[in-house]
Amino acid sequence: MFINLVEFPKIKDGREAEFERWFASSTELFATFPGFVARRLLKPTQNAERYAAIVEHESEKTFLAMQTSPEHQTVWDNVSPLLEGAPSVRSYEVADTTIKHSGPSPDWDPRDPVVLRDQRQAYDEMRQRCPVAYSDFLGWSLFGYEDVLAATRDVKTFSNATKRHPIPNGWDPPEHTRYRSLLDPYFSAQRMAAFEPRCRQIAIDLLQPLVAQGNAEFIDDFVEPYLLSALCAFCGWPHDDWARLRDWTRANQHAAFTAEHDAAGALARDFSAYIGHQLATRRAREGASNEDLTASLLMLTLDEKGLSDEDLVGLLRNFAAGTSTTVGATGIAALYLVEHPEMQARLRADSALVPAFVEEILRSDGPLVANSRTAQTDAAVHGRTIPAGAHVSLMWIAANRDDRAFPEPDAIRFDRDLSKHLAFGAGIHTCLGAPL
Repeated sequence: MFINLVEFPKIKDGREAEFERWFASSTELFATFPGFVARRLLKPTQNAERYAAIVEHESEKTFLAMQTSPEHQTVWDNVSPLLEGAPSVRSYEVADTTIKHSGPSPDWDPRDPVVLRDQRQAYDEMRQRCPVAYSDFLGWSLFGYEDVLAATRDVKTFSNATKRHPIPNGWDPPEHTRYRSLLDPYFSAQRMAAFEPRCRQIAIDLLQPLVAQGNAEFIDDFVEPYLLSALCAFCGWPHDDWARLRDWTRANQHAAFTAEHDAAGALARDFSAYIGHQLATRRAREGASNEDLTASLLMLTLDEKGLSDEDLVGLLRNFAAGTSTTVGATGIAALYLVEHPEMQARLRADSALVPAFVEEILRSDGPLVANSRTAQTDAAVHGRTIPAGAHVSLMWIAANRDDRAFPEPDAIRFDRDLSKHLAFGAGIHTCLGAPL
């Protein structure tokens, strides 16, 4: 078998649908060539920003014959006006289903059903067997606590910058530092203390009718309404909009998991329109005002200029999307307490232990698997070389269960250093909303 990986340059703005139609029609033509096996389009993702295609032939001779045919030239002439450059082609000979090329051989498959069945156990095993591992899906993964912590601190080697640059974490220093200094005050201890009574009241209002009826679906009836109502209160959005935000976050998660790019784009536009309305409402009011977070953000300036609507939409979108991990964490904590009634009784008897319990459950069974970085230079870790430009996954769950940093990692212990765990990240990119 002979495989070609065709990497397309940037598609001209607004012509993506036309390009995909071209691909479908040209595949029908290519399929008429003797020795053709299959042709598949790979759409842009978070980790790969451009289109690519995989083309399979019976032999190299088949591919060369097709490349020199008049039909092949006509196909490329038809797509050239849609592209900002020429495609590149890499070829691989396949034997026994193994592609022979210069890249690393995968050490594991994060999508293997055995891994997905028990991710904690699988990551624990990887940390012992192969603490720096390569996979086609996640790129290079770091599993050990010290390795992950070192990567968060070495921002020159492991960059967090992204193409769209959402603020603040889509930037590296010095831009990140400037944006973060503007936003950190909104999550100060003083502001959180002032906001806490509002959160408690939201919880009480939701719980009282659930207690009266005697049963509830914890996530649907309490966790999501509570967290999204608190977000609305924090940002100054109408309380009843929590349900709209729930639908948006659920649909956004589904689109991300299923790689439905058209659906994700439509959801992004819907959220942008919602935030645009919130911004316009506040701009229409007479005089500058900082009566809520959204209004306050409109008053921020950097280099004597206000933040753009695009920046504000990206920032507030991250606030909303971040509730998904908090939903997961709350559900995990509740399940643990149901399965460990002795811990539930202990916390009821001494509520001063609750903050430590929260930190420990986040460490031992966190809701966020990993975050990514990009290697800016070749990096040597545990005798392996991560090449410049490579995608690097920081495996928070595995790092937080490293018994060299946290003895008895499965146990919920109140004598640990609560500042060590990495559930909210570490270094300059520590989660902005962690105090909330």
